[in-house]
Amino acid sequence: MDIDIETVRLRNLARSDGAILREALVDGVVARNMMNIPYPFHKGAEYEYIERMSRFGVKGIVGYVYGVETLVGTCGLHLPFEDNNECDFEVGLMVFEKYWNQGIGMRAIELLIERAPKKASIGAGVMNDNLASICMFEKLGFTENGECICSSKGRGGEEIPGKLFILKRDD
Repeated sequence: MDIDIETVRLRNLARSDGAILREALVDGVVARNMMNIPYPFHKGAEYEYIERMSRFGVKGIVGYVYGVETLVGTCGLHLPFEDNNECDFEVGLMVFEKYWNQGIGMRAIELLIERAPKKASIGAGVMNDNLASICMFEKLGFTENGECICSSKGRGGEEIPGKLFILKRDD
């Protein structure tokens, strides 16, 4: 399903997003690359995720599918985790699998960067085998700044080697 990138915007997550979130995450493909996705999904996990992520300022990524505004993923700009003192903020991103390879993630991260304070440094941890995200962050001007350890509930909670990317805003 193609989405016009120019229509992509961010909005608050809502309880009504639960059904589409559950549909997108139940098979675990997206959860493999995420640290905060409950997996396997139990009944009601989508609402717990929406509530928890909303407290951290995570936004829904929406675009238009057949003229209807549709949730296509989530993203957030937040203070770094306590083990990351390399940046002022971190970004997180999840695009639902059926919307991959359309530039939606790149557009969402651009919108988050626009919201970040000027002169801020923004970090992103990416699992080494997530080549699409590595390429995306490099295209956005992030530079590799070391290694990190990511854990994925979609991979049984195992620790996955990753790369830490940093973008330093100069404006």
